[in-house]
Amino acid sequence: MCKDLIMKRIYLTLLTFYALQFCTVQAQSNKKTVSNSFGSFRSVVVKYKTNTGVMGSSGEGTKTVWIDDNGQKEATLEESKTEMKIFGRKIVQESRTLNLLIGDWSYSIDLKEKTGTKTNTKEIKAASQVMGAAMIAKNPRLLTMNLKKFVEENGGKYLGTETFLGKICEVVELMGSKQWHYKGLILKSESNMGGAKMTEEAISIEENVAIPAERFKVPAGIEITEVKMPVGEE
Repeated sequence: MCKDLIMKRIYLTLLTFYALQFCTVQAQSNKKTVSNSFGSFRSVVVKYKTNTGVMGSSGEGTKTVWIDDNGQKEATLEESKTEMKIFGRKIVQESRTLNLLIGDWSYSIDLKEKTGTKTNTKEIKAASQVMGAAMIAKNPRLLTMNLKKFVEENGGKYLGTETFLGKICEVVELMGSKQWHYKGLILKSESNMGGAKMTEEAISIEENVAIPAERFKVPAGIEITEVKMPVGEE
């Protein structure tokens, strides 16, 4: 049951993501300007440093994101080390994960365990188009809505623009998080919710660079299991 619940949450997250992406594409085709839409660069590589602090534990790590073919391919490599104390004993946990989005397939890979899952997102994308069309029908202003309007209409604050890493970013506060947005990417985020502090900060960004095709392939020696998304209700 727990696994089913997790998969349903993943499904809903992807459904919402693709629905919003559909709205953005429709806005672009309608020749409107969407301030935070991806598409101003063919490819991009962003490297981040991350820090977390939750209930006596602290962690730090790195994250690298590769996006190519105008967003059709995406790879995210995350490496982290977390330290915690249990009954006076220090416990160290390390993780190394790779997530891939290639066409209609989504991969989640544990590079330490050499295992992973793959999910076909074709049905999710189809459902998201219906969801996105319904969202536009209910609120046609989505076709002209920029980041400022979206944030303010959802209870957040738009704080204007700020230069970060030499890029002009739109800075917002939304759902307990402060974020620096640049061309559809979040270059920096700070959150403190329920005592859990998390920061993610880009340390470099390269636009329109050549990315090796191997970057978007499953590494050799990984045991992949296909997982079906729970599209229907129980």
